[in-house]
Amino acid sequence: MYDELFNSANVSMERFAKPARRFQSVVLDSMEKLAQQQFDAARTYADLGLKNLREGLSVKDVKGFQEYVQGQQAVVRDVTERLQDDAKAFVRIQEEFGNEVRELFEENVSEVTQKAGKAAEATAKSAQPASQSSTRKAAS
Repeated sequence: MYDELFNSANVSMERFAKPARRFQSVVLDSMEKLAQQQFDAARTYADLGLKNLREGLSVKDVKGFQEYVQGQQAVVRDVTERLQDDAKAFVRIQEEFGNEVRELFEENVSEVTQKAGKAAEATAKSAQPASQSSTRKAAS
């Protein structure tokens, strides 16, 4: 008797927990991708900044200073391109997350709708014999 009760509780808990675990997995995967993107960006910007500072330290004369200043345009262009690429990557990660959550939600809504339809059919079928027997009693 208790085994049946525990098995029933386990099945119910599994049905409830499965969508929650899948959602948490999607959230965790998205967080991991965002963190990795941030680490990569931080590393790249740090490398660019350090490289630029080292180049500034190597300036020894006016000509070197002019070359360094002219090179700053390339640095600004590189940083701007990198910022755009990073922004696109963050948007892509967010879109993937949104799509995965939407798919998960649609699957769960579909499953709940099917179960509700089956329950309604079962209720309607069980109600029919009861209403037919009460109609027969009233006719007698």
